[in-house]
Amino acid sequence: MHDAVLTTWGYADVTPVWLWVFQENQQARRFYTKQGWTQTPETKKSNFAPNPVMRSTPRSR
Repeated sequence: MHDAVLTTWGYADVTPVWLWVFQENQQARRFYTKQGWTQTPETKKSNFAPNPVMRSTPRSR
C-alpha cells in the first residue's frame, strides 16, 4: 500500500509529501524511516482523544 500511494502521488506530480506519525508509535516511525521518510522536530497534538502527539515526517522524491 505504501508503494502504491507513492506511485500515485508521483503520477500526480505531488512533491513534497508529508506524513504525521504518532510519536509513541516507534514501530511505524522505524518503518517510515526505512522507507526514506525523514523525521523532523515538528510536532502537534492529534485531534483524536486522548490527543497523542504526532511527529512531522516529510519526504521528497
